[in-house]
Order: sequence, then structure tokens, then C-alpha cells
Amino acid sequence: VALGPIGSELGASPGMLQLVVAGYGVPYASLVVLGGRIGDGRGRRRLMVFGLIGFVVTSIACGLAQTPEQLVAARVLQGTAAAFTTPQVLATIHATTTGERRGRAVGMFGATAGIATCLAFLVGGALTSSDLPGLGWRGVFWLNVPVGLLVIVAVLRWVPESNAPAR
Repeated sequence: VALGPIGSELGASPGMLQLVVAGYGVPYASLVVLGGRIGDGRGRRRLMVFGLIGFVVTSIACGLAQTPEQLVAARVLQGTAAAFTTPQVLATIHATTTGERRGRAVGMFGATAGIATCLAFLVGGALTSSDLPGLGWRGVFWLNVPVGLLVIVAVLRWVPESNAPAR
């Protein structure tokens, strides 16, 4: 939803705008399994917090980008941070719940992911088009900062540490 204004403000070509999108998706898809394995061995909550901190920092980098190349580089790192964070959620659900509670938790995860995806487009579009905080397209990335910090606090408070029982 922000690609048009990003292209206009940063002077990004259509190919560079494709890299803004792929710069997130490719490392995420490539590293998500590795992220899950590292969480299994090193601690899921620990890696979730590490990934969330990385996501917040890279969101700041995206919001501060002055060139298309800086934005693409920040998006690559952001996708990497997400790949270390996301698999920890389902792995923690499976490690800490059983039976009907697990089914309910997985269902809530799926519903939350679906609703969040829909809301991301609505909120991103509203932020970009309204320029409410005066940030334009950058507001899409800056919004991740307070949300990410709240999630880090919640994870540290309520998510138990877990590891895989064996390699």
C-alpha cells in the first residue's frame, strides 16, 4: 500500500520497488525453518525476543531510509528478523499446550494472523494516504516500533521459555 509514495519520494524504479517487497519475503521464506531450528536448540522465547528486537530496529531503519537501496537493505534485515520470530510462536504453542487447549490456541493464532493481515492493509493505507502523523509512507514502519516494544514486554512477562527435548 505504500509503494507508490515510496517510489515518488525516494525516486525508486519499479524494479527497486519490487525489491522492497522481495527484500522482506525472500529472506523470510529462506530462513524461517532455520529460525525454528535455532529456537528449538537455543530457547524459543529467547529467540522470539531477539527477533522482535531486530524487527523493531529494522523498522526504525526502514522509517529512516533516504534511498531505495537503504530501504531494501533494511527490508532484507527485517525479513530475517521475522524469520527468527515467527516460528517460535507455533512452536511455543505446541510445547506448552495439549489437547483442546492446543486446538483453541492454534485456532486463535490463525484467526489473529488473518485479522492482522487484513488490518495491516487497512491501517497501512490509512496511514499512507492520510499522512496523519506527518510521516507519509514512513508511518507504516514507525507503527511497528511501539507495537513491537509492547509485544516484547508481553513475551517477557507471559511466554514461558521452551526448547526441543532433543536435537
